[in-house]
Amino acid sequence: MPEPIHVGFIGGGPRAESIFSTLVMNKRFEDAVVPVAMVDTSEAVASNWRYKVDSTCTSLDDFLAHEGLEAVLVISPPSTHATIVRRCLEAGIDTWCEVPMATKLDDVYPILDAERANKGKKGRYAFGENSCWYLPIQFAAKLVDDGKMGDLFYTEGEYHHSVEHYMIEENFSQKKSLDPEFAPEVHPTWRATLPPVVYGHAAGMALYVISRQDPNDRPVQVCGFGNMKMLRRFGNQNFQIAMLQTRNDVICKFGSGFVLPNEEVRHALFWASKCYFNATISGAPEYYLHLVPDGMERYPDRHRASGRKITEQDMASAGATAAEGGHGGGDTLMMAAWLASLRGEKPYDVGAVKAAEMSGVGLVAAEAIKQRKVLDVPDFTQ
Repeated sequence: MPEPIHVGFIGGGPRAESIFSTLVMNKRFEDAVVPVAMVDTSEAVASNWRYKVDSTCTSLDDFLAHEGLEAVLVISPPSTHATIVRRCLEAGIDTWCEVPMATKLDDVYPILDAERANKGKKGRYAFGENSCWYLPIQFAAKLVDDGKMGDLFYTEGEYHHSVEHYMIEENFSQKKSLDPEFAPEVHPTWRATLPPVVYGHAAGMALYVISRQDPNDRPVQVCGFGNMKMLRRFGNQNFQIAMLQTRNDVICKFGSGFVLPNEEVRHALFWASKCYFNATISGAPEYYLHLVPDGMERYPDRHRASGRKITEQDMASAGATAAEGGHGGGDTLMMAAWLASLRGEKPYDVGAVKAAEMSGVGLVAAEAIKQRKVLDVPDFTQ
């Protein structure tokens, strides 16, 4: 049995608590990790973790100096991700990071440079885009692997989630229930000012499957639109939709909104020469699959094929990876993939370059919305 990996947690908020439960308390990963350290700038938050890890601190320098630290998870506010990740990679520590990779395009490149400087040794980057491990996304990837998808030409990825309870400190930290729009004086958190298209979980679903068909395909152009029909107070668009096109001419619509309803709204669609798969993942899940059987690709045979509704059990029976856990089992599968990569068993699915593409399209889309024009997406492989 492999030796347990000594891991540390950077950030101690609700999402960090959730990831801790998945990675440390899940029987699937029993004896796989040892939680040795945790850092948060809040002494109160750090203190709450004192029974979870061997040591807690409020300084990143002290945290990185912890003896025996092999891998870390960055679960801090998005604006801090880039700087913290770069420091960890430069210290030669394998680093998993929550979405987004960065909140500024210029901050993506130092992360890529830091990982490349490690030349494939310790200090590898892993992106926490859990939407890639949703069962329907794994099913779509399996269709690609099995040659049943055909040539992709259109995809969609959407993630919407009302976050009033996280949008101001009064609700987030003080457990109040104020309407952020009308409370007299409030203190906004990062969720109040971050353009939702930057946050993640939308484009990632689509780009994951697109890259499964051709690992060298990448986004090349993006445009978008947004509005502020809810929560105008913070002067930030809270609903945004973007369109991108890849080098292989795959078109992708992706969007995010910090709007109704309170539960997550997740949707994905994959349209190809042999397949149409429409997945309403949350709320009242519904999945529709139209496959053209082998040998019926040409007209008029392909018009004799018909679609049908399928279930999550159908997807699992077809070989798509599934698990119990947060975000539809996505957190569990994501952590399993990360641990396997740390043990050298298999490369992690979403490394630094793919992370830059998934986050980069959101960052460029936010700028395209501001400028009201189509913008080029950088080539992060260079």
